[in-house]
Amino acid sequence: DGNDIDNDECSNSCSPASCGDGVINGTDECDDGNNTNNDGCTNACKLPFCGDGIVQQGEQCDDGNNANNDYCNNNCQVPPCNGYLFNPGNGIVGCWYTAAAVNMTCAQVCASHGGFNSSASKHSGNLVGKHFWPAKTSGGNWTTIECSSTDNNTNWGANGQTPVSSWQHSSCYVNCACNF
Repeated sequence: DGNDIDNDECSNSCSPASCGDGVINGTDECDDGNNTNNDGCTNACKLPFCGDGIVQQGEQCDDGNNANNDYCNNNCQVPPCNGYLFNPGNGIVGCWYTAAAVNMTCAQVCASHGGFNSSASKHSGNLVGKHFWPAKTSGGNWTTIECSSTDNNTNWGANGQTPVSSWQHSSCYVNCACNF
């Protein structure tokens, strides 16, 4: 392009400017020239923000939606719950709830992921299931949650599968169904 300016439409090496070239140009908000999404500049050359769906430094979660009543609020923090927070990975953060809250949580989880219908079975025991969004599969998806009052073990089954028979589950049994 006849100049020595590296951040215009054509670099000094006469290659087209593009996101990922390490030079801020065009619509780039940033460009660190790498393929790491959570390092202060996304792979789309945009500055990170709460709600972009990428967990960044200082964020406990980032579900990429505008729902403030789900497992991740609009400040990208996990809201307090009547139980214990845990993070099984993949950006999913959950909470062990009291028995009264688990049915409500099932409905909230389904609603926060597309307005799915939900239902939950009644249960008994002093430990209960957790807040967990459903996997999206064709047809309905059942998430089975079991817990033991003696060892706090959990067991998950999807799409109505029977839980592992060797697992002891005398304390409680929760079915949360989301129909899409």
